[in-house]
Amino acid sequence: MAPSFFVFASIAILVWCLAHAGYNYFFSPLSKVPAPRTAHLGDYWLLWQGVRFNRCFTVDESFKTHGPIVRIASNKVAVNSIPNIQEVYRGHNYRKSDWYKGFTFDGLHNNFSTDDPKFHAFISKWSAPPFRKDNLVKGEPAARRILNQFTRRVKLSGPRLETVSLFRLLALDMMGAIVLGCDFRQVETGKTHPCVLDIDRFMIDKQLLPYLPGWAYWTLRCIPLQALRSVFESGPRFLKYAAALYDDAVEDESSERLNILSNLKNFVDPKTGESPPEKLVISQAAAFLFAGADTTTVSLAYIVWELARTPAVYATLRAALEAAIPDPDIIPGVQELRDIPYLAAVIKEGLRLWAPGQSVLERVVPAGGASHQGIYLPAGTVIAGQAYSSHRREDIFPDPLVFRPERWLKEIDGKQTLYEDPEMLAAYWPFGIGLRGCIGRPLAEMELHMIIATVVRRFKIKPAPGTNEKSMRSECTVYFFCSLTLYQTS
Repeated sequence: MAPSFFVFASIAILVWCLAHAGYNYFFSPLSKVPAPRTAHLGDYWLLWQGVRFNRCFTVDESFKTHGPIVRIASNKVAVNSIPNIQEVYRGHNYRKSDWYKGFTFDGLHNNFSTDDPKFHAFISKWSAPPFRKDNLVKGEPAARRILNQFTRRVKLSGPRLETVSLFRLLALDMMGAIVLGCDFRQVETGKTHPCVLDIDRFMIDKQLLPYLPGWAYWTLRCIPLQALRSVFESGPRFLKYAAALYDDAVEDESSERLNILSNLKNFVDPKTGESPPEKLVISQAAAFLFAGADTTTVSLAYIVWELARTPAVYATLRAALEAAIPDPDIIPGVQELRDIPYLAAVIKEGLRLWAPGQSVLERVVPAGGASHQGIYLPAGTVIAGQAYSSHRREDIFPDPLVFRPERWLKEIDGKQTLYEDPEMLAAYWPFGIGLRGCIGRPLAEMELHMIIATVVRRFKIKPAPGTNEKSMRSECTVYFFCSLTLYQTS
């Protein structure tokens, strides 16, 4: 009986799989969307690319082969048309997909994970003010202190550095001092805060969640291996870190500089007289703790790597900084640095090639469906663009793989000026687009300006052996390797 049962069950599963694949290929509303052949059969093509951490690059190749709209799974399409991307991301009509639910903490949504416009607006009321440019300027003294500690740390560590790790400590220290109202002191002491290790573990968890079938993911969670437990328990630990920061936050409305946690403690909705619940505040702080350090680290490492392997660009930037900052011991404010056109162009070009979130950002087609590239997509279809592909459109960015800051510059009245071509600007979205764009963008840009100016003004840079295009090619930030050699200049 048992063998007959297993044979019958195997045949039934095979028939179901074939029927499912046949429906997806021939009868699905998305069957007319161009796609890699196996992507028409189900979700396994995208799953395989995700497990290999190759999804971003494979989707980009699919655009080159099949055009500006491609099917990437049974109910998912990706688009690379700028008007389509603008339609999808500009407002709240296309809500976030279920993929973002994986970024909740203790089941509570934050401004990144929620798909509810009203809830997003509610959170933004009390979480956005600390990221205002006028408030960030007040954090410049703390940023200078940490950057000087960074310079001393480089001297103590020797010239060859595993850059990703050091930049992550630097970014988290700066975010803590400027926005969270705390001092992690990692760069000063050389000791890594436990949450840094959990950033990697949390990222692994969130990479596994969308790629593995539900049964496989939950099976992994049940395996009693310490390495796996540390990955799946990273989310609760983030909540503990955030709760500790919340407890230490000072409820002082007279404080000269806003920080997120004290701002949340003091916030009272002028209409309702209510304050945000403590658990919600802690969940939001955990999200900032995770996102704020990792995204800046990735872009920073890639931009400095591009400078290291492009000596002409480094030399031009170094000359511009020497002219603007004669004394290398001085770190100007961010507004003064923004007035150096070539520095702004280097950062803009670096973010074009290496955006913080460059892979597909999923949204859901609203009720009534929508047409994209002349193809009707029914309500509930998951649709996504990706900055990686938009930023490499050869018709918009000639020689798109070349790190060329000059594409963002124009000579006006004999003076080099930052110039944002409207067509290039429309295709440029390193921090997202519209209402759901990255709330921390002003902080990230401040950090990039101050850190890159300090590194280039004080050090010569070259790639260390082992750091090359292959080591830097990874969709998952946990797995790319960037080691640079920094030599102090006189």
